[in-house]
Amino acid sequence: MTDEFVHMLNEARSTLGVEGVSGVWAFQYAECISRANVLSELIKDYCFQDVCMAVFCVNSWHENRSAQECVLGLNASLMITKVFGTKTIESYRDFEQFFRSIYEACKPSEYEDYVLPIMGQSKIEFEGCWYPVILGCGMVQEYPRLYFGEALCIEDDTRDEYRGLLTYVAQMCREIGYGGWSDSTHEEVRFVLPPEEHWQRTR
Repeated sequence: MTDEFVHMLNEARSTLGVEGVSGVWAFQYAECISRANVLSELIKDYCFQDVCMAVFCVNSWHENRSAQECVLGLNASLMITKVFGTKTIESYRDFEQFFRSIYEACKPSEYEDYVLPIMGQSKIEFEGCWYPVILGCGMVQEYPRLYFGEALCIEDDTRDEYRGLLTYVAQMCREIGYGGWSDSTHEEVRFVLPPEEHWQRTR
């Protein structure tokens, strides 16, 4: 994860805040924000960059595809945590410890619906090229917002930055593929620890 990408994440956090998060995600998943408040207390001691990578690893693993409230709660917790600490997640063992620390707060509820465990990719066109921009599904209207990206770039003269972001995300999507899915047949809502291979891919 580059310094520029971390900077963009921080900008998004400061722009949205808890009001922006709750107003969108809680509409469909009522417990999302209450989970996020609990998770915020669990993740606040970690280094921001490391916890972002850990959350991304968890959320991009195909077997966690149906645990939408948990996934959104983790994303929201990154947005609403005001100050992060210095605890690192440098090894898979560290990641396992992190996962165990959040597991109870992320257990799927009985109201979650089973979703096919396939991480698809959504694409947008920019300057005549198609870029994959979303892994999985867009729960907070990212896709229509991204379609305004080119118009905003023209106005703000930030085409190079936007192209760089799209290229970075495209490379990420290609590396992760379908979140580890090949021929998985489980038909239940689960929240599981991704294997070490997926952890390495998302770093």
